[in-house]
Amino acid sequence: MAYISLVIFIEMNVLARLMKSMCALEIELPDETTAQNIAKSLELDNDGYIETEVRGNIIIAKAEADTIMALRNTLDDYLACLTVALKSIQGTR
Repeated sequence: MAYISLVIFIEMNVLARLMKSMCALEIELPDETTAQNIAKSLELDNDGYIETEVRGNIIIAKAEADTIMALRNTLDDYLACLTVALKSIQGTR
């Protein structure tokens, strides 16, 4: 079973008067091998949208977007792909 914690940050750049929306996901998996395999399976879809690193059995995924809706769409896509990856790994066990 995977555990996901979600932290959303909204940062205002006063000089440029732009808002950025950022999110960090921590996905805890049963072991490091599973975390590495899941992270690799999501790599292709993440390019330019989400930065991912693996620390032990935890995947840390960070996303940033110009608007909160763009961030929501990015996270929605990521979580859908994550769900498929988790189901496919569970199906092999």
